[in-house]
Amino acid sequence: MRVEPLSRPGHHAPLHALSSLASLPRVSRTAGALVTSLVVLSGCSARAGASSAWTVTRDTLPSGVVRVTNTPPAGSPAPDRVIDENLRIGTREGEGPDQFGAIMGLAILRDGRIAVLDGQAKQVRLFDPTGAYLRSFGGEGQGPGELEVGWGLMRDGRDRLWVPDYRNARMSVFDPDSGFLKSFPMKISSYGYFWSGAMLADGRIVEPSFRRVRDMLHVFSPDMTLVDSIQFPKRPPMPANLEDAPSMFVWRAPDGSRGMNLAVPFYPYRVRAFGPSGDVWSSPPAGDPSYRITRRSLDGDTAVVLETKRPPVPVSEASRDSAMRSVRAPLEAEGIHASLDESKIPKVRPAVSGMFVSEGGQLWVRTPASGATVRFDVYARDGSHLSAVETSLAIAPQPLPIVRGDTLWAVVKDALGVQYVVRGEIREAGEMPRAAGGT
Repeated sequence: MRVEPLSRPGHHAPLHALSSLASLPRVSRTAGALVTSLVVLSGCSARAGASSAWTVTRDTLPSGVVRVTNTPPAGSPAPDRVIDENLRIGTREGEGPDQFGAIMGLAILRDGRIAVLDGQAKQVRLFDPTGAYLRSFGGEGQGPGELEVGWGLMRDGRDRLWVPDYRNARMSVFDPDSGFLKSFPMKISSYGYFWSGAMLADGRIVEPSFRRVRDMLHVFSPDMTLVDSIQFPKRPPMPANLEDAPSMFVWRAPDGSRGMNLAVPFYPYRVRAFGPSGDVWSSPPAGDPSYRITRRSLDGDTAVVLETKRPPVPVSEASRDSAMRSVRAPLEAEGIHASLDESKIPKVRPAVSGMFVSEGGQLWVRTPASGATVRFDVYARDGSHLSAVETSLAIAPQPLPIVRGDTLWAVVKDALGVQYVVRGEIREAGEMPRAAGGT
């Protein structure tokens, strides 16, 4: 067994663990406000009759940054929107194209066709809007149109499909009808099990580059020419002894021959999302579980700081015990019974566990929910809370879900760990779902 790296994919390492942008002004909570405004939103877009009303307060600070404070009504308000599954692609058995080994990317064409990148088969598979299989592209190899380690899938404005291939050091482009078009050399430097970059509405591609001391955000033109690199500030140094790092459990064999680094459950990592217009949304730095998100532009200017006053969600004893069983599993599989410092486990869950931006530019923030429920808070680009959405679908955090209008596409797993692609209708709570089959 080899010693694992600090952020080894597969051990719950952060997928978008980036430092804050360099030379960006921080907004002090005590800074004097120039303008204060108050609005009340009821559900999404202030709909009449919605079940819960949120108070939204805006303060324009001397720096010009707008601070938006979102406060839910007292108690535990019910969600005003829910998601109902109306299509599922995938199967537990068989060897057909709808059996997925490792879904690494998802893209939805303008006509509703569904593109799925299977990292195990090293293929892009295309399905029609009803879930019927159409065709596949790729296959393992280093030749034109072949893939070695495809990490993600993006759709551009012409419905072409872009696949970053880490091992082949290139970005490959496919036409959904005719297949492989071309590839661009690209040394992919983002770190994680999934691609952490994004395609912007104007065709530019952004890619975080994770480095030992200082990270970068690379911006590429549509022809994959590097046009800008935004520098991130230095990260705080790691402790001299990794055992002292608050984010990990470390086990080392007494003779130093092997070891494991295991992520501490419920430790809050920074997460980041990119909007189609070039917005960069960021949660607080690693170690901070608070519900505070900034929106910045690619040039580094802070435009909005949103804060949401949801109460912290405690880590229950049952959740703690279940998480520790998962942590210990790889050790016990090797016959190792190690003592781990469980006092590192936070008392509360991270307020922000994931983020993505809808095609319309709305920010979806994944927050703690009870039981198996998945909950999102949805925000307008100006930082105001629009809606609270819940679903019983076991939506995977990666690859990122896709929202277009009132439709969501995502990857889910069943109890056996089998992956599926689902399409869901986002509807008002209390309304009857539409008939399945639309896009």
